[in-house]
Amino acid sequence: MMVSFLVVTRSSIVYSRFMEAREYLNEAMKACREFSQHAITFTRYETTPRAKLWRAEVLRRTLVLLRTIVSVLEYQTKGQHAWKVPELTQDEKQALLMSVGRSNERSPIVLAVFLRSAIACHQEYLDVPMH
Repeated sequence: MMVSFLVVTRSSIVYSRFMEAREYLNEAMKACREFSQHAITFTRYETTPRAKLWRAEVLRRTLVLLRTIVSVLEYQTKGQHAWKVPELTQDEKQALLMSVGRSNERSPIVLAVFLRSAIACHQEYLDVPMH
């Protein structure tokens, strides 16, 4: 009787943790989707090739960040390191290896810095800078 109680309790704890992690990932996905929509909406009148290039780079970096987060979460089951995500550029892979080494869980932090850098350089690409 006691063993079954412990098994049920442990299963309940594991399920709660899974649902909590799922909720956090869902929130991250919603935030990235909303950010992407804002980046496109707020710069929609910028039709120069450089503005389109900036939007494409910001959106690519957003998707790579999400993909890397999923890769970090799947590491225990799939064993794929974050720097082996196929969507990463060679420069991004090299930066991850140099900055975080084998510390897989820190990779999204580095990629978030890259995304912020891409956003911050909007003045170089857009005719009318964002505020």
